[in-house]
Amino acid sequence: MNNLVSLVRSMLDSGASVEEVVSSLKEMGVSEEDAKRLIVLANREILLTLRNDLRNLVKDVFEEEKDKFLAELRSEINDTLEFKVKEVNRRLFKLVRDEIGKYTSELSRVEEKVDLLDRRLLDLEKRVYSRGSYRVKMGVTPGKLLILLGILLALIGLLAPLDLIYRAGLGIIGIFFVVGGVLLG
Repeated sequence: MNNLVSLVRSMLDSGASVEEVVSSLKEMGVSEEDAKRLIVLANREILLTLRNDLRNLVKDVFEEEKDKFLAELRSEINDTLEFKVKEVNRRLFKLVRDEIGKYTSELSRVEEKVDLLDRRLLDLEKRVYSRGSYRVKMGVTPGKLLILLGILLALIGLLAPLDLIYRAGLGIIGIFFVVGGVLLG
């Protein structure tokens, strides 16, 4: 039977029509129904062979083009990654710039408040120096007054419900007054 399938296949490969193959097989003593089955089997083998040949051809083409395909894929991935990295950097830069702007404006407000406190303290100091009678009556020297004022500011900085920056500013100013009072005292 394999010989007959091979014969039918070779006839079909050489370009013979189905009718020619059937008539040739009839002359060899094969019924028409068996001849048609042999043609189907031969066509099936031809299709399997073609499919295998096509698979091998595609595999060969893929192997030849694999490096080019991989290079294009890498290039596309790199371009996409580069775009994403630039986008992330742009967003991150904007976020950092916005945060710096917020902190800068907050720092400006703190500086204004510190300047206001500084002016008030200078006014208080001028009033204390201009009133020498208080010094005699109360027994308070400018050095002691500065120490007390510094301690008061430091306590306000520690205990008052202010932002951390304001509290730290008051604490630092208090320390300066204490040191100044010690130096004057």
